[in-house]
Amino acid sequence: MIDATAGPAPAPAELIGPDTIRITFPNDPKWVRTVRLAAAGIAATGPFDVETIDDLRIAVDELCSALIDAGTGVDIRLDLTCAGDAFFASGTTATEELELDSERFTLSRQILSVVADEFGLDVGDHQIRCWFRRTGDAGGQ
Repeated sequence: MIDATAGPAPAPAELIGPDTIRITFPNDPKWVRTVRLAAAGIAATGPFDVETIDDLRIAVDELCSALIDAGTGVDIRLDLTCAGDAFFASGTTATEELELDSERFTLSRQILSVVADEFGLDVGDHQIRCWFRRTGDAGGQ
């Protein structure tokens, strides 16, 4: 899902819920490890095996890296939810006009297509949003 002309398209509604954990962190790669650890801890409350949790760490790492690369330096907001048999992550930050078809985002899409069931990289209104969804059973491709 890529839309570089309109505002960011809405992610699945279940991304935000009563069990959502919101993390706001500086646009600095040194915080990605901490965010990955938090995501793994949240995923451990769901029906995810070790391999799936490792995939979720990879997905969160890629989501955060894409936001850091595209961001203007302002804080990144990341919402993490484990609900039922699914894990959801959605992150946003400010960006300048951006071409999402660049080689960098092609790599992000390739990685997320392997470790997530659904994902999106959207830009508009000087915001970039990256999100993914992964279920606990089959998941991924």
